[in-house]
Amino acid sequence: MRPLPAVLLLVLLLAATGLDAAAEEPPAPRLDRVDHANPGAQAHLVLSPQVGDASKIRSLAAQLKADTPVATLAAIYQWMHRNLKYDEHAAYTWRSLDEMLEARTYGGCADHAAVFGTLARAAGIPTIWVKTMDVDWIHEFKAAPNAVKSWRGHVFLEVHLGGSWQLLDALAMRLYPKYDVRSRILPGNRLAYDKGDDPFALVLSCRWELWKEQTRRFFTAFDASSLPWGESKDLLSAWRVWITGNSPMYRYAANACKRLGYHVQRTFNDEWNTYLTHARGGILIVTCQGTTPVLPEPLWPRLLPPAGQAFVRGGAAPEKGFAHHRLADGTTVVLVTGQDSTAVQVQVARALAALSR
Repeated sequence: MRPLPAVLLLVLLLAATGLDAAAEEPPAPRLDRVDHANPGAQAHLVLSPQVGDASKIRSLAAQLKADTPVATLAAIYQWMHRNLKYDEHAAYTWRSLDEMLEARTYGGCADHAAVFGTLARAAGIPTIWVKTMDVDWIHEFKAAPNAVKSWRGHVFLEVHLGGSWQLLDALAMRLYPKYDVRSRILPGNRLAYDKGDDPFALVLSCRWELWKEQTRRFFTAFDASSLPWGESKDLLSAWRVWITGNSPMYRYAANACKRLGYHVQRTFNDEWNTYLTHARGGILIVTCQGTTPVLPEPLWPRLLPPAGQAFVRGGAAPEKGFAHHRLADGTTVVLVTGQDSTAVQVQVARALAALSR
């Protein structure tokens, strides 16, 4: 018997394994495949079947829809924060929303954006996915394509709010209202190189090998450019918490914050300049060891509330077990004086309740 020709053999192998060579050919990245001039187009609201069952998704989105589009985006974020936890090992395979919920994980910005954008669309917010790569990664790749060991980029969303397209970093929950859809350089010094209405067909990085091949082809011949971007707006600043404390006090405070839906960004007892800078505009909880706050004394006059300063210098403890005030840079500082697990958690909960009134 004569051997089968190589081409025929390849076709038979593909058929036997269920692979479609044409389907595995990555599409060329494009920035002009979406219609920004017509934000009400159905294409900006359709749900990709690969993300999950449309009826289930719309039912979930109906529960998250709030009085305003921005409030709806915040509700989607809070829902994802409660139901999906980050797992770096889950970043390399496309999964539907049902599969993510079953595992209760997301693997990175790509599948996070796929779910977030789909829920936004299902709630009636026109949404587009935007793929970017870090500019420094592009330079590294151009200098030595075969030596690249890491792939660094991000997936943003363009959302139509209040009559204009705005840029949303759904993972960080930062909105950029002063945004031009023609911008190429996006926050974090990232280059926008591909946009689309379908996160699966667009080939996000959770379709790992196909995405890498697409990215490799595109940037081999790419000529980089640079455009500015606008100021960002943190939609969750009032819910972000930094905690200064030693063990076990910081854990007690963190547990209380998490139970109330606040997002603990960092617990720390050193590198003050770095973390205090990150905490600007959020909530800084300062715990005490005995009557001494876990905060260098030179910072007490600048950061501690007046009642807190009086307490640590030998005065009476604050009447409610905590003291707080707001700094000029927008940071809310809370001094908690509880001496044990129960006291610390109770005082943190009371302080956060007072701030929310």
